[in-house]
Amino acid sequence: TNFIDSDLTVVGGTVSALSGSGASYSLTFTADNDSVTTGSVTVNASSYTDAVGNLGATGTDSVTVDTRNPTVIVNIVDTSLSDTDNSSNVTFTFSEITTNFIDSDLTVVGGTVSALSGSGTSYSLTFTADNDSVTTGSVTVNASSYTDAVGNLGATGTDSVTIDTRNPTVVVNIVDTSLSDTDNNSNVTFTFSEITTNFVDADLTVVGGTVSALSGSGTSYSLTFTADNDSVTTGSVTVNASSYTDAVGNLGATGTDSVTVDTRNPTVVVNIVDTSLSDIDNSSNVTFTFSEVTTNFIDSDLTVVGGTVSALSGSGTSYSLTFTADDDSVTSGSVTVNASSYTDAVGNLGATGTDTVVIDTKNPTTVSYTRKTPATSPTNADTLVFLATFSESVSGVAAADFAITGTTGTISVAQVTLSTYDVTVSGGDLASLNATVGLNFNSPTITDLAGNSLPNTEPGIDETYVVDNTSPTVTSITPSVGTITDAVVASPGTFKLTIVFDSVMNTSVNPTISFPTGGENPSSTLASILSQSWTSSTTFEITYGLADANISTPNIDVQVADAKDLAGNTMTAATTVDVFSISTL
Repeated sequence: TNFIDSDLTVVGGTVSALSGSGASYSLTFTADNDSVTTGSVTVNASSYTDAVGNLGATGTDSVTVDTRNPTVIVNIVDTSLSDTDNSSNVTFTFSEITTNFIDSDLTVVGGTVSALSGSGTSYSLTFTADNDSVTTGSVTVNASSYTDAVGNLGATGTDSVTIDTRNPTVVVNIVDTSLSDTDNNSNVTFTFSEITTNFVDADLTVVGGTVSALSGSGTSYSLTFTADNDSVTTGSVTVNASSYTDAVGNLGATGTDSVTVDTRNPTVVVNIVDTSLSDIDNSSNVTFTFSEVTTNFIDSDLTVVGGTVSALSGSGTSYSLTFTADDDSVTSGSVTVNASSYTDAVGNLGATGTDTVVIDTKNPTTVSYTRKTPATSPTNADTLVFLATFSESVSGVAAADFAITGTTGTISVAQVTLSTYDVTVSGGDLASLNATVGLNFNSPTITDLAGNSLPNTEPGIDETYVVDNTSPTVTSITPSVGTITDAVVASPGTFKLTIVFDSVMNTSVNPTISFPTGGENPSSTLASILSQSWTSSTTFEITYGLADANISTPNIDVQVADAKDLAGNTMTAATTVDVFSISTL
């Protein structure tokens, strides 16, 4: 009746709630927590007695105790994850064998797990970080989610990993909104969402221009974009996707900006509508067709050669004006739009444009009327040919354009060259005429090939024909001495006759001198002709060598024949009586 708790030795636990009587008692043995041992309850010897006081013997029993909760060490092998390495092996090392560890025992932050495998105390799986995330990822084995072999609930275990799978981004800004020929470049800025150290020119796709002078660091860079010349396009600078990385190696996203590019210089087609201008049509419309709209095209943008311009009008891409050729001019006229004198809507300087026109506003002139056939004057020809020479090629030349003076002859015309014509005068009174014949205009309708009219103005060289149908005559014959004597024969021993005519003579033809009267032949005294020549256009001299013939011949007659004047008239033989005498007896 005296069995109590203190009669016991308890190992590996505690006892409670002793109850009973007589020969039967019971209590509760509770094992110690977190223990792996052999528990026992022992009734100590001599700790109790029977009814008569006999000391009781010992008694014991034991129990296997395992109250230790299993533990786990979680290890995310990679220390950090990024977009380029976004998964890691995860190991689970349990303190005891477990057979009921499954995926659902886990709490996963910042990613997902897959491919759980293993057994006993060693398991593993793959942790894949979420995309576009900056966080601390973790894998946690939930407490009490697994057990050991005896059913003890497992303790929690966890590991974490730095996650940055967020791709860096970039904002590209082409500062200028548009580019032109006068402002063809712009600063371009690049603002990255994260620091990058490997951003280079080769990371760019550039459209419509070129880039240069990249500089910057960290999250801020800049360069210069220069638009291509002669281009109308949308230019752009694009950072290529995956061309750069952030500090942890995440590949960068693309970024772009665009700019309106117009560096094409406007052009102009100039058209002088008329192909040629003359005195009768001296002006032409001129059109200007621009490749783009221009609003600042004015007269002073032009270089004009060979004329003047007036009345500029138009707008947009189409303008026109009047070109008037200079008077009295033969040239190539032109209207040229000067380079860089006008602009298009965005300020690009315009290219030059030009057109030309053949100009001939110079009136032809009459250079000369010259004697052609015969070439000399005076003349006794029955047909006279004047050569009319003009300053340039002419057309419409006819007999009615001319008038003749000094004769009743008629006119005919024949072309020699484009600028020379024969004007022939024939018939009428020419065969018997003694007068000056000249050529004049008779209200001519002659023009040059451009249509310019020939003025009714006589030429500076205006030759005429003196028509002479009268034969020349001798006006006098003068001997060097009246009588040839012995003294004259002795000294000077010569005798000269000087013959004077009433007309200008043809000095290439010598007259024939003879002594026609019978009984008066002086040839024995006038032994030889020493010389004969024209001393002027009207005077002929003949000199004889003398011989002493011992004759006496008074009052010798002299006949002159065969002389011709310049008109070609041959004189009628004429005798002058009693010119000289001979007395050498």
